[in-house]
Amino acid sequence: EFGTAGGEDVMFFIACHSAGVSHVYSANAVVREIVPLSRSTLTYQLRRSLWYGNTGAVTSVSSGQTGRGRMFASGGKQCVMAVLYLAVQALNRRPLHCRYALAQSLRGLGCMAGSLGVRLQHS
Repeated sequence: EFGTAGGEDVMFFIACHSAGVSHVYSANAVVREIVPLSRSTLTYQLRRSLWYGNTGAVTSVSSGQTGRGRMFASGGKQCVMAVLYLAVQALNRRPLHCRYALAQSLRGLGCMAGSLGVRLQHS
């Protein structure tokens, strides 16, 4: 169900936790991943922010961890906080981090869309 939109790993671990399975980690584990150069673009990172917010909301609502209204409000708060961040930076005459604020806004919009049942495909 989550294979093309993402979040299947989150749902798996939520189900395991609910079934009483304990999670452990290894501080000495080695993980390698080849990341394509195309993922270093601003466009990709902004799209990822939108998708990440969406997947977080969809998995949280689907697993019953939170309700749609709460997720929608959380996404709205992220959008407002991004705008306020820029305002504070401007008032303090600091450099504006517009890319950061845009990414945070897109994450919030993705969260709001996910709370309404919209599932964005991971690309």
